[in-house]
Amino acid sequence: MFLGAGLGDYSASVWHLMTHAFFKALLFLGAGSVIHGLGGEQDLRHMGGLRKAMPITFITLGVASLAISGFPGFSGFFSKDAILSAAYERAPWMFWVGAITAGVTAFYVFRAFFLAFFGSYRGGKHAHESPLSMTGPLMILAVLAFGGGFINIPRWLSPIFGMPEQENTTAMFISASLGIIGILLAFFLYVMRPALAESLRVGAGPVYGLISNKYYVDEIYAAVIVNPLKAISRVFLWHGVDESLIDNSLVNGLSRIVRGWGSLFRQLQSGSIRNYGTWILAGSLLVILVIGLAGGNR
Repeated sequence: MFLGAGLGDYSASVWHLMTHAFFKALLFLGAGSVIHGLGGEQDLRHMGGLRKAMPITFITLGVASLAISGFPGFSGFFSKDAILSAAYERAPWMFWVGAITAGVTAFYVFRAFFLAFFGSYRGGKHAHESPLSMTGPLMILAVLAFGGGFINIPRWLSPIFGMPEQENTTAMFISASLGIIGILLAFFLYVMRPALAESLRVGAGPVYGLISNKYYVDEIYAAVIVNPLKAISRVFLWHGVDESLIDNSLVNGLSRIVRGWGSLFRQLQSGSIRNYGTWILAGSLLVILVIGLAGGNR
């Protein structure tokens, strides 16, 4: 799982991957439930106040959001803090990068959560709770995302791998605190003072535009890779290979040859009995001639 890990740390990594799977699956399925409950709507600007119309999805996604934020007691607390504790011992700079990133993660996850479920409804479609076939798995995963960290996999595997190293309480406290700060900041900006969030957006100007457009990575990728490949595909593969070589030279060229031979042999099928008789007589004479010459040679 990380550099210099012992066998006990590998048993812990199984534990961390398991708890991570619980809340990550819950987040994806919960997002799908929201989209289903809004008839396909995926824009947060057209949501809001959904906790009344979709109470099960609201509660289960809340559990998933707390888990991914590393809130104490939830499964994400175990999967995140063990890794950060190891980084704190081996590479402190990496710990601070991870801890700050965890705080940012908590902020943006709860930003989406508060925009979807709090405030007033901003959409035009009828919001409704998803059926049991969708909410049932959400409730099961919510239980696991809440208490899955207490399934002590390392202790079960200790006869084989031994026990992992003890986690650093200082690192645990710092990372959990940053996650809670991220949650509180999102609550303050998007529930208590939504106007302040809008004013900060306007005040950020180009910086907000840069972040909102994902640092223009998609545009750069399209300009550098996608568009040149499309141009090459259009000019070389489509017009050059497909149209010129395959269609014109192979397919159409062969068809022209076949049509030419067909036109030649079609002349033999004139429908005239006299012509057929003439060809039969000429062929018979030719056969007799060949047989005669062959016999004469003997």
